[in-house]
Amino acid sequence: MAENPGFGAPRPRRRASFVRVRAIVANVVASPATWLFAGRALHGTRAAEQPRLSPTAADNVTGRRGTDFMDAHALGLLDIVIRTVAAHTVTYTVVGIAAMNVFRYNRAIRDDPVRRATLRDTSSPWVMAGPLLQPLRGALFGIVFYLLRDTLFAPNGWLVLWIMLVSVGILGTFAPAPSSIEGWIYLEPSAKGPLWGGLVEVLTQSLLLSVVSFLWITHPAATWLDWVLGILFVLSLAMPALGLAAARGARRSA
Repeated sequence: MAENPGFGAPRPRRRASFVRVRAIVANVVASPATWLFAGRALHGTRAAEQPRLSPTAADNVTGRRGTDFMDAHALGLLDIVIRTVAAHTVTYTVVGIAAMNVFRYNRAIRDDPVRRATLRDTSSPWVMAGPLLQPLRGALFGIVFYLLRDTLFAPNGWLVLWIMLVSVGILGTFAPAPSSIEGWIYLEPSAKGPLWGGLVEVLTQSLLLSVVSFLWITHPAATWLDWVLGILFVLSLAMPALGLAAARGARRSA
């Protein structure tokens, strides 16, 4: 009888399944500290184990020459959260100041009793402190971005990210927020109609957040982005802090 050449040889499918299960168990057992501080090393090791692609093959995978998307997947949780916090705070401040002046929120709130009863005046200390509290929201966004990094930081990921933010964070909120579907159902309509400026503001800010976060995270070696967005982040926090300090000093002297 002819010897079976495959007898006794390991079956590739079973071996691949065993390796996959072992990797999943290792990831589940890994501590949160590993996710925070060793994310870059873990992903870097996995990337090193991948077969190197030729320039043509890399172009087919990433859509362009280079390894930007591979580098983005090598970033750890802390890296993505820090970038998202800065990008969100900067875009929130810039778009908010522009919308406040273009759509004249002060007058829109003052002239309508429904808005006046539910919205704080733009001169309120809480409104002035708004940018100082945005790092909290940015950190929440960053955690979600990290969990979905394989989808969000792939080719055209900025568009997927924006659609996700608009669908879940603006139109499909669980609470009856203005401009959301639940808000249209449960909130009392204003006599002057919906505040369209607010919808334009959040759509614009979410778009800028998607684009800036996508570019920054997929280009981790671009130090000029670190400098520009880092300086803008500091200014976004310094301006409202100085404004609150000046207002407090004026109240004391009055």
